[in-house]
Amino acid sequence: MWTGDHDVEARWRQRLADGPCFLARAGATPVGMAGGRRDGADAELISMWVAPEARGRGVGRLLIEAVVGWSDASVLSLRVIDGNSAAIGLYTSLGFALDEGCADAEGCRRMRLRR
Repeated sequence: MWTGDHDVEARWRQRLADGPCFLARAGATPVGMAGGRRDGADAELISMWVAPEARGRGVGRLLIEAVVGWSDASVLSLRVIDGNSAAIGLYTSLGFALDEGCADAEGCRRMRLRR
């Protein structure tokens, strides 16, 4: 998850080395991306972005399905900004469930898909 202007390129380069990054395009224009990484026997969706003009068109669903298919994990987790109802709705429609408890210090909640 992007952590603001203090975020560093090195952290993002390491994340790219930890697992795949799936890119969605409309022609030659990038309209979305999602990344994943393994965490022992489980996996984590570590990045998710869809361009505003591509939202509501199934791009996010396809990207998440790509990460789920890649992971082949029994549990796939993610963090979502508390109150981001569109993202929470998408994740819920794909089988993710919110963990109990409050948002973390960065204002995020954890969701998990158990297979």
